Amino acid sequence: MRSTGGEYDLRFDDWIDERRDPIKSTVAAARHLKDLHDRYGGWPLSFAAYNAGVGYVARAIKKANTNDFWRLSALGALPYGATQYAPKALAAMVIGSDPAFFGFGDIKRDPPWSFEEVLVPGGADLERLAKLAGTRFAKLNELNPELRRGFTPPGDDYAL
Repeated sequence: MRSTGGEYDLRFDDWIDERRDPIKSTVAAARHLKDLHDRYGGWPLSFAAYNAGVGYVARAIKKANTNDFWRLSALGALPYGATQYAPKALAAMVIGSDPAFFGFGDIKRDPPWSFEEVLVPGGADLERLAKLAGTRFAKLNELNPELRRGFTPPGDDYAL
């Protein structure tokens, strides 16, 4: 969400939406989940709040007078999506701890991304930069999904 992203220093304006940057958004999401875990003391409510929002979970806890995720789910105090998201996230955590044990031993992992960051002038056209770099615009755009207009933001140099 835009407001939550702003709390974790993700930039959103006419030129950039850092919620779409896979590295910056992942770091922000991890920080947010850590903060939720610190707040709720466990993962089920943390995942529910990540999915439905802190305000929704706080109101559900107050209304139902319990902070037990499973009880809140059974009472219908949480949105259906959050009651499904939290168990799936918990299952992914368990499976991720020992994939082979759970029948996922033959997973072929994607290779890590390989890229370099280059400082370019503000207001630079990605089409032109792609030609100069000997690559396609589509590839450069794919590697920089936070850019909303096909240009780097005007002003200071930008790490592309």
